[in-house]
Amino acid sequence: LNEFREKNSFLDQAHCIMQRVRRELIAAYLVDGPSGEIGRRLAGPAAELLVEEMRAVNELLPLLSPCKVALYARFLRVLRNVPESEAQWLRRGVKVDGVELWHRN
Repeated sequence: LNEFREKNSFLDQAHCIMQRVRRELIAAYLVDGPSGEIGRRLAGPAAELLVEEMRAVNELLPLLSPCKVALYARFLRVLRNVPESEAQWLRRGVKVDGVELWHRN
C-alpha cells in the first residue's frame, strides 16, 4: 500500500475516508465545544481521536507546519475535561514519535 501511494503520489482512498470519519467524529463529540455538556461527557474519546489525528497530520505535513498548532491547542482544551488518570496516558501517547514537540512549535 505504501509503495502504491509513493508510486502514484497521492493518498489512497481508504486513508482519506478514515481521516474524514475521524474529523467528523471529533466535530460530533465537540459539537457544543470542549466546555459544553456533550464535550465534557465525551472528552476522553475526543482526546483519543485528536491524538490519532495529530499523528496522521505529523506524518503528512512538514515538521514546522503552522496547521499543527491549532490541533494541539484543541487537544489541550479537551484534555481539561478528561479524568487525570486517563489524561496522563493521553499526554504520554501524544509524545510518541515527537508528535507533541512538532505540534507545539
